[in-house]
Amino acid sequence: MIACAGHPAPFLNGSELPLPGALPLGITPNASYKESAISLQAGDHLSLYTDGLLEARSASGEIYGFDRLRISSLLSRTPRRPPKLRLLLARMTTSPCLP
Repeated sequence: MIACAGHPAPFLNGSELPLPGALPLGITPNASYKESAISLQAGDHLSLYTDGLLEARSASGEIYGFDRLRISSLLSRTPRRPPKLRLLLARMTTSPCLP
């Protein structure tokens, strides 16, 4: 079971899960949150993240953003990544987009 409480929807195997949006926890005392059932299989990759990741910027002001998140989610589950792919993934998920 999973529910959204103000964070962006997670990615499962590189695709955003279609979860209903909701208010962040603690905004109102009577907020309700719809639970969704998901099934995970061996080898699946579930990416949970906060909006802070999407808003992270490099020293030049480049924002991390959804496109980079999708690509890194897909690449991270590629078995036996060739060296060039490992290098690309490392560049995308480390220092270039962080201050």
